Amino acid sequence: MNSSNEDAPSERDETSPPHTKRSRKSRLLEFLLWTAVAIGTALILISLTERLLPTNF
Repeated sequence: MNSSNEDAPSERDETSPPHTKRSRKSRLLEFLLWTAVAIGTALILISLTERLLPTNF
């Protein structure tokens, strides 16, 4: 069991790209993407809340 646990971090290190080599444009685009996802999620939750709860709640 220990040998399989020791192999897992090395596999993660090989598959995950280092963050220092990414360009600023790439990081900015990822930030904008996650911002859009967060805003979209908030809007969906607000619209569902307005439908499920009474207006005077």
